[in-house]
Amino acid sequence: MTPVQRFPIQPIGHRRGSTHDRLPSGLRDAVTDALVQTEIRLDRHGWDQPPILTGIFFRRVSATKIHVEIDPSLISPITWREPGTVPAAGAVRPADAAHPVDVLLRLAGDLAATPMRDWLRDWLHHDGRRLAGFAFCFEGWQAPIRPGYRHGDLAAAPDSQRTEVRAVTALDLHGGTWQIIRRRGELHPTVSTSSGTTSAGRVLTGLHRLNRLARTC
Repeated sequence: MTPVQRFPIQPIGHRRGSTHDRLPSGLRDAVTDALVQTEIRLDRHGWDQPPILTGIFFRRVSATKIHVEIDPSLISPITWREPGTVPAAGAVRPADAAHPVDVLLRLAGDLAATPMRDWLRDWLHHDGRRLAGFAFCFEGWQAPIRPGYRHGDLAAAPDSQRTEVRAVTALDLHGGTWQIIRRRGELHPTVSTSSGTTSAGRVLTGLHRLNRLARTC
């Protein structure tokens, strides 16, 4: 079996957002709950699992109740394990990127091409749901990033200098962020949220590209 690839996980830099560019508080709370439950379900399956990309959708079912749906069907699970497979659920060009984040970064471009854009539009609006954002669930290494760090250094570092973690990183259409992190062996994850971000690593960049594409569909 191909080993699951892990990569550095860095905290997200936050900023304060105005009340005009964020999700309503009730919806943000519902998204937080749904993402936490998603991580808990992932933990029940154990470690050494491939990444999962999900859409975050919502429906208002009453004046006081919002239903949030986490849909992982955009990407075939085999994509993260075997480079060269189809990166999306439909017929887009083969992926030649070996690293999961490289697949994430190129995905918006693949989905924007014909005929994938029509398929994406149907997926986004299935059964009248509305998109709140996207989330990327993955395993990685966490440690202080020292001056002179180069991509790949943390993966080669001894275990004494790093911690294995599972992360759920999410970005909504208005720039709001979620980061749910569980250290391997811990009973509960830590949860951080913000109405905005000042830093955009590779994962947030990939999620931003997907959100930007979704706005046009």
